[in-house]
Amino acid sequence: MQPAPIVPTFDAHRVPSPRGRPTQGVRTRGLALAAITTAGLLLLAIAPASAATVDRSWRARVGTSGANGAVTVVAYTTDAGAATLRLKSLPASTLTAVTLRAGTCAKPGTVAATLAPARSSSAGALNGTRSLTKAAVARLRSASSLIATIRAGSFARCSTLARLALASPSPSSSPSPGTAGLKVTAAGFAFSPTSLTVDAGQPFTVTFRNDDAGVPHGIAIGTSVTSTPLFSSTIITGKASETFIVPGLNAGTYVFYCPVHKNMKGTLTVGGIGSTSSPSTSPSASSSPASTASAEPTEKPSPTAAQTAPPTPEPTPTYSY
Repeated sequence: MQPAPIVPTFDAHRVPSPRGRPTQGVRTRGLALAAITTAGLLLLAIAPASAATVDRSWRARVGTSGANGAVTVVAYTTDAGAATLRLKSLPASTLTAVTLRAGTCAKPGTVAATLAPARSSSAGALNGTRSLTKAAVARLRSASSLIATIRAGSFARCSTLARLALASPSPSSSPSPGTAGLKVTAAGFAFSPTSLTVDAGQPFTVTFRNDDAGVPHGIAIGTSVTSTPLFSSTIITGKASETFIVPGLNAGTYVFYCPVHKNMKGTLTVGGIGSTSSPSTSPSASSSPASTASAEPTEKPSPTAAQTAPPTPEPTPTYSY
């Protein structure tokens, strides 16, 4: 008796088509696997960005009172960074180069980052975000003052990158517990209040509001209105407001003023916490009330490691390369 013949069985999903192509079942499973793989890669790409936190930010208003838009730069806790361009009134359809540098517009320093050139729109606008390398972010952080230069054909602009306050500042840049954030308003070509007090050696925030509609104002701090400022904000055209971080200052008496209208000024008294020594112009027990209230000390306080001079506000020049 002969054994029953063995009848081979086939998996329909694995049978090649007559032309050598996989069957519908194989194609379906392949597409599903590809979709899962793509989704996983997207999640991996998104995860680092969502985990990053901004710990430092700068902004430059390009052109007179921001007539040509703004450049905003951020540094993340991951040491990466980004530059966001919101530029306008550029030459139409022109290749535009943006460079971030140390220094000032009057004396440009080393290049911190060169953004990939891009062409402006037919309306003369250029918008977008460019990523910054860790090396570029390190150079930005180490610079005591920063500028952004924009060039599109014969068009050239240079603007100061002023550091902005963050909603949740990092411990290294946050104000001290004893120093509340200051608020200053410019209205009617005058400051209110005209007298401020902060702790020595501690960074603090200043929320500056310009209530003069259509008028450019800013706030700077120095030993006098004619000396190099120890801090200077961007120029804001009213009505608008911004919050800035001011580096810690030595104990003493300073003047805060508008870089555009220097007759607008007030007195900033720095003293108390964090002071190891005071300049000869700082108040003492033997000082008279008149000398204590002086808005312009005759001697500039000696700088410390905590006191870093931010960029000097510069009128927006036609920047030559």
